[in-house]
Amino acid sequence: MTALLSSLLGNPTFLGLLASVVAALG
Repeated sequence: MTALLSSLLGNPTFLGLLASVVAALG
């Protein structure tokens, strides 16, 4: 689980998607 999370956090595309979701919710 931790390895998966760190790999996702290391992925710029995932970060961009997460930022988009946060911006949409906020």
